[in-house]
Amino acid sequence: MERLETELAGGTVELAFLRCLYQMELERVKYILQSYFRTRISKIERYCYHLRGMARDELIRLLSKSEIDHAKKYRELTDQALKESVLDHLPPQLRLLPHQDGDLAEQLPAPDLASHVVARFERPVAELLLDPITQAVEQNVEPGDLYILQYGVVKDLLANGTISLV
Repeated sequence: MERLETELAGGTVELAFLRCLYQMELERVKYILQSYFRTRISKIERYCYHLRGMARDELIRLLSKSEIDHAKKYRELTDQALKESVLDHLPPQLRLLPHQDGDLAEQLPAPDLASHVVARFERPVAELLLDPITQAVEQNVEPGDLYILQYGVVKDLLANGTISLV
């Protein structure tokens, strides 16, 4: 309150209002960015074992160097904690980590490619597969069109810049 009174004393009411508005907008943008990075790091940690199995060039395309380093370090620390707290107390034949055992590796979390995303088309597409199960197809998709589609359907279109996620 004192800050507002100081600003009012140094300028007009409109100027103080504009300063307050700019400050609120900066706080909003800061909150959105923090939320985005928290979510991104959370997903990197959740799928760190899935990322391990990806090709190096695809990984570089999807993540920054610091994110790749974080995933690797997180995976190492998680493995070490699991080993020290549980696996060291089991018989030797049961000491494999889930990602080291072929049967258990399938149970590790992987991204859900069937989840839906909102996609904006940046370039025209002559034929778009809407649903892989029913084989439904959309003809002549124009730039600017918005669709809700399964991520697995548009994954390649996103990689080559034909679409952007909203």
